[in-house]
Amino acid sequence: MYWAMKAQEDLVNELQDDDVRWLYKVAPGQQSGNAVRVAVLGPTQVGKTTVILRLLQLTEEGERIVGQILRGKSKQGQSASATATVYGNSTSDRFTYREPQGRTELDLSEEELRRQLRDLRMRVENGRFQSTDAVFIGFPARYFSDQSHPALRIIDLPGLDARSEDERALTRQIIERYLPLCSLALLVERADNLAGLGFLQVPGIGEGWLSFPERHAIVLTRAVSAASVQTAIRARDITTLADLQEFYRKEIFRSLIALDLRAGQPQELEAAINALDIFPLDLGQSRDNLPEEVRTAIEPVLEEAEKALVERVARASEPASALVVTAGLYRAAMSILQKVEESRNKRIEYLEEEKTRIKESRRLIQNQIQRFDEKCKKIEKKRQELIKFLEHIKNKKIKPDPRPKGKEINVKSLNKYIDRHAQRSIEAAHCASKDARTQKLQLAGNLAEQVEIAFEEEVRDIRNLLNKYRVSWYVYDDNADRDSLNVYNSVKRGVKAAGDVIRSAVDVVVNEVTRGFDSDYDKFVKRKTRLQLKDSEEKAAIEKLDYEIEQTEKIFRIRSERISQDIEVGKRFHEHLEKRYLEEYITYLKLLRDPELFDMERFRVMAYLFLIADVYHHLRRSIDMA
Repeated sequence: MYWAMKAQEDLVNELQDDDVRWLYKVAPGQQSGNAVRVAVLGPTQVGKTTVILRLLQLTEEGERIVGQILRGKSKQGQSASATATVYGNSTSDRFTYREPQGRTELDLSEEELRRQLRDLRMRVENGRFQSTDAVFIGFPARYFSDQSHPALRIIDLPGLDARSEDERALTRQIIERYLPLCSLALLVERADNLAGLGFLQVPGIGEGWLSFPERHAIVLTRAVSAASVQTAIRARDITTLADLQEFYRKEIFRSLIALDLRAGQPQELEAAINALDIFPLDLGQSRDNLPEEVRTAIEPVLEEAEKALVERVARASEPASALVVTAGLYRAAMSILQKVEESRNKRIEYLEEEKTRIKESRRLIQNQIQRFDEKCKKIEKKRQELIKFLEHIKNKKIKPDPRPKGKEINVKSLNKYIDRHAQRSIEAAHCASKDARTQKLQLAGNLAEQVEIAFEEEVRDIRNLLNKYRVSWYVYDDNADRDSLNVYNSVKRGVKAAGDVIRSAVDVVVNEVTRGFDSDYDKFVKRKTRLQLKDSEEKAAIEKLDYEIEQTEKIFRIRSERISQDIEVGKRFHEHLEKRYLEEYITYLKLLRDPELFDMERFRVMAYLFLIADVYHHLRRSIDMA
């Protein structure tokens, strides 16, 4: 078989994807007759140990004694196997125990093996045993029945429901190490917990085991304990193994559909379940506790199921089985490709959703920035209007009329001149107040009164002087021109003071309002700046997501292409097999033609040629039928 195993190695060397290579993994020693080719895995407390002992075909007494030793004093809810354990036959009449890391003990008694297993379990639980190497336990020949297979090796992998993260990590490493080496993986679950199969994730392919019937089979324990099964048996709806298997295929399908496993692909799921071998068992005390009429009716069916399982395991234990499995591994690679595509779609969907979310956030931010821009523009417009208004007030001066001269000069006319400008100043104050109100400004106090006071302050002295005259014309002396000039100068100062009061009042309120505008403007600018920074960050985030989407597409595209190529390589395994067979055949055919070859050696070569031809054609038939 060496030439055939070389064909498998040739195939592995052509593969590119690590996960696909993991499926096709070949380990030294797997070509030997006593290699481990059958694995048992599943959660704890489902009856894995009992199934293994039944597969090894121990005697009833041997199964009872070995079962007690293996379970020892383990607590309820703990597995009998603390780490990966290979079970087989002993080299003597005592138990054989081999442990990695330099700890080796052979030929143990029952009690010594119990102590050894208790110690092993404690070291595993305390973290002092971290090896992924398997422990070997060989049972004495006296415990095996006549129907047992001496070379059969079964590896019991630790429970998939380990309690701590460290235990789960170690369990995963162990499974990833040994599962690819096996031609058959028996997935053990209780028949009353079929949903557990939906949560079963085999390292490397996840739930892809469903699409790989050549390498995986389901073993259901306590298969007749459920009331629904017993009712069907009493109604004679279940009378054969095929009936019981069909019953559980439907139940498994319903359970997995309820978990949305392969949602949208019910036909594909149903086809995968129908292709899997299902072995419904009811062993030990569970079987003994069945109602008498049920046990009598179903016992032949259970014995047939057990026999079929033993035969399936026996076929998987043959060296050729690994090659038949290899020929069908491309279907498991197709499951890997499907999972890669699903991962790619989920990742792209997540990134696109994140991109949409950020885009919406950025749209809201840009709307806020636009609103702040509009507010700032309104403030700036109002500020410019106030500046113009202030300039208008400053430029709007009260100009005194030319001073009275000549005949126009008299006490009465001078008083009227003063009163006229006083009134004009008050009117200017009213006008300024009105203009301020149009700008939505409220001048402080009574501006007209303030202006009047300011004006009168400047003309008080000249008014008092004019009031001293008893007549309205000048008769005693010629002071008319001097008084006219004094009136003019006083009025000039008065209107200026009035203008200053008006400008000051407007300036105060404009400055106060402008300061408020400046504060609001600065506040809006700061908010706008923060939003612009956030907008820049989110723009960068979108660009990063675009890049990540592009890279994700690229990475997944490259990997999908690699896996697709590996699938095509896997489909051509028969070509590698034929090539290695022809090389081997031609090599020995040339040797047969050697004239110096002795007759006995010639006979052996001919026998070998017939042997490898028979093996090759047997393999091709098995591969074509798989």
